[in-house]
Amino acid sequence: MSEMNLYDILIECVKHLKEDNLALKARVQENENDIKNIKNMLVVDSDDIDTGSDDTYLETDDIIGESDDIIGESDDGESDDIESDDIIREIRSKPIENIWYMNGNHEDMKIWDIHVKNKTLLTWNQNGKNESIKKNIKKNDIIVWYVRAKGFNSILKVNDTPTIINRNDLHKYYPAWKHKYPTFDSWMKDGETENYERIRISVEFLATTNTQFVNQTEIPHWNHMWSGGLRGSYCIKPNNPHWKEQVIEIYKYINKNHYLNNNFPNSNLQ
Repeated sequence: MSEMNLYDILIECVKHLKEDNLALKARVQENENDIKNIKNMLVVDSDDIDTGSDDTYLETDDIIGESDDIIGESDDGESDDIESDDIIREIRSKPIENIWYMNGNHEDMKIWDIHVKNKTLLTWNQNGKNESIKKNIKKNDIIVWYVRAKGFNSILKVNDTPTIINRNDLHKYYPAWKHKYPTFDSWMKDGETENYERIRISVEFLATTNTQFVNQTEIPHWNHMWSGGLRGSYCIKPNNPHWKEQVIEIYKYINKNHYLNNNFPNSNLQ
């Protein structure tokens, strides 16, 4: 082989290596763009989420992941001793499909002590849209309660299946609605006129507050998707792989700050 031929071969090899290198850089850039697009898809403004019908959420099977990647030490240097809290261990042991998101009325905060004393949540079923709640909420399920326009205020454990509340039991919750309905009968009449029934859920209050509300801003070290502000009275399964971890962080925030049964404004009501 002549010296010239060897030189030509080397030049050709270098040329191909440069071409391969350029192709590889292009593929890397494409992958980086794909990753960026996926991240943008996951960052959802919760106020823009349209929940649709209740069945959309009650029958969702695509909830995946029970990541433990937020357990450990928080940004403030405080160790999160998960195993020292029985409630956190219980939440962590629950299948994610048994941890529900639910909306509540801000009016309820006026008599939240009554709800706590009676171990009761109230929700509504208008035109049968929330009918599924009667069969889907089960004993020992976890409910994360979101007060509209405020944030999360409670983590609850279900004591029994939901039922339609009777007139006598409903009377004790009327004070929250006096500003809108001058008499209890007019409040009852509104349910008939607007075709809705009030549903009672018997619960244990694992952590609750009527003064502090938890949003993502209260959990500064949280860097995952955050579910909140979803629409509807339905029991919802957020399509969020970090939902269980979010619930644990909400519980820890309320529990750490001791906002449980403190300074309720209507403590004299029975």
